[in-house]
Amino acid sequence: MPGSNRQKRVNLLGYVTLARSWLPSLLVLPALALAPSGCLVTESPAFVEPRDVAPKIIPRNPQPSVVIRALPQKGGADQYDVKAFEFDVLSEEANKNEHVFTVLLINYGQKNVQGDPYGTPIAGIPVEPGTLDDGPRVAQPIKWVTPKSVYDPDTNSGTNCYTATLLATHQFRSRGPGFFCPGSLDDSDTVTWTVYFCNSADCSPKNCPVNGTTFCDTPG
Repeated sequence: MPGSNRQKRVNLLGYVTLARSWLPSLLVLPALALAPSGCLVTESPAFVEPRDVAPKIIPRNPQPSVVIRALPQKGGADQYDVKAFEFDVLSEEANKNEHVFTVLLINYGQKNVQGDPYGTPIAGIPVEPGTLDDGPRVAQPIKWVTPKSVYDPDTNSGTNCYTATLLATHQFRSRGPGFFCPGSLDDSDTVTWTVYFCNSADCSPKNCPVNGTTFCDTPG
């Protein structure tokens, strides 16, 4: 049956050709089944270089809207009970060796005898560098030591009210007057609290320094 054998060879040749045309598709299907769902990423996301962003102070405790009344510490301590000022800092530093510096300025806006636009400066612990993506970074609280011999209203002509201004910057002026002023006001932030000292629970603020006249940006 020569004709029958020839027909079988033709049919077999057709099956082989058809199988070859389907083979690439059959090999792709398992790969697609094993691939994760979602879009196919063809390139890496662009890397964004860190940049310098001025620090922003985020107070945690106490809030600046709260007027702080400080009574003498219990147990015979010769100072008033002023809690440490707790806050976070949000900033970004292009230079990973650059820190954020903080200082608590007592009576900022009132010139002292050295010509600084504040009374007493209390330097904080530098905040480690970071990025905006890190979110607010917890800073070391700043403690204001307030001995009665200095802040007792009974020996200060009745004055018992002060301001405590927290300043954050990447660089202090580092020269007087105003050593603790920022090198650039655009690279700084401030938050201010009002604190008054009392020897009894029924006292009220007196002579608060609400109208400052000399600040870090005051000429001369």
